[in-house]
Amino acid sequence: MANKITSLIRAKIISLVAAIIIEILLIGMLFTRSIFIIFSYPVNISLLLLVILGVGAYISYVRGLNHSRIIMLRTSPLSLILASLALPAYYLINPILSPSLVVLAYFVEAYVGIHLYKELRSYSDTSAKIFIIGMSLFVFSLPLVIISIELIILPIIGNILKSLGLVGLMKSLLGGLHDYSSTHIGYWEKK
Repeated sequence: MANKITSLIRAKIISLVAAIIIEILLIGMLFTRSIFIIFSYPVNISLLLLVILGVGAYISYVRGLNHSRIIMLRTSPLSLILASLALPAYYLINPILSPSLVVLAYFVEAYVGIHLYKELRSYSDTSAKIFIIGMSLFVFSLPLVIISIELIILPIIGNILKSLGLVGLMKSLLGGLHDYSSTHIGYWEKK
């Protein structure tokens, strides 16, 4: 079980690094008052890095999850493909299609996140709740930014909450390495 917990910790670290990059991009959009900053050359590199981090998180989550593993295996690749298509879509098809693909990728991830929450709450119910609330606020407010850049503050707050939940979960998982059997309860059970 220690290997599974180590994989989950690795996944959380990768997710936290991605959340920091996303926060920087969101704040950049806030200050430039444009969603299209994400398609400038320096930011393109950040977006490619986010896709690479997504693959790393995917692999780590698959190795560390028990009950959510099948959902992750079947659903997350779609999200990664959609995110990977965002840059080519911007340059080759239509600039508006690209942010829409990113938003769609996050909606797919929200589905995975709900199942992830159900499994991770056994390590820290409070941190898992903060994570799912932050993820939900981030994902479901992201399309509003396409309509009005002033609403960028909502995904910024959601991403901060999601990051706080990730840190709390990492702390609980690190504690779980010491005694997995006493901290882990069933997938669908409540504390």
